[in-house]
Amino acid sequence: MPFVYDRTEIEWPEDDDEYEPPPPRPDDFMYLAPPEFGGAAEPVRFSVAESQQGAELTPVPREPPQERPRREELRRRTFAFAVPELRKAGVQRLYCRYDGGNDEGFAWLVRAEMTDGGRLDADAISERLLDDGLLDRVYAAGIIRPSSFSAREHLREFLDYWLADEWTSMLLGFGYGTGTYSMYGAFTVDLETCTVTDDRNADPVVKNIEIAT
Repeated sequence: MPFVYDRTEIEWPEDDDEYEPPPPRPDDFMYLAPPEFGGAAEPVRFSVAESQQGAELTPVPREPPQERPRREELRRRTFAFAVPELRKAGVQRLYCRYDGGNDEGFAWLVRAEMTDGGRLDADAISERLLDDGLLDRVYAAGIIRPSSFSAREHLREFLDYWLADEWTSMLLGFGYGTGTYSMYGAFTVDLETCTVTDDRNADPVVKNIEIAT
């Protein structure tokens, strides 16, 4: 679960509508255990089994609560396709980060840990998967549609949004990052055991919020 800074404790001056409080420091954040944030007990488990309804679905964007069953079905379908593909490429574990607060949460891939003991950062594993033709197989499987993005950008979108973001939602819950707080964290995905485990010692590395150094 995330390291959280509660913004409701900020004192706002009554006579300054343009006041912006200074960014929080790393020691202003408090780590919350999974149940305290509304997430799942760890390790979070996911399935790579294709469902009966998967063939009838098409990709959908972020959706309101009434669309959650559809999103969960697409998630199962995506994992059933992507996890075996990553295993074939020699990926054993993935390390991802997340941050957010106020309006939205974000997640992104940081690195891949390989079965041969090596580590590849997000750019390197993306290049390897692109050269291996993964994006074409993603299109062929109907997980996402071709777009105006470059192949490199679209593959990263698949790894960050369709995979890292979905694993974060399983860990933290739908709508993670929406609330009167700032948050950050990281987690490991084990592709062999199909589990997601939060990093309780995550460094304060962020992309979408500001933390004072």
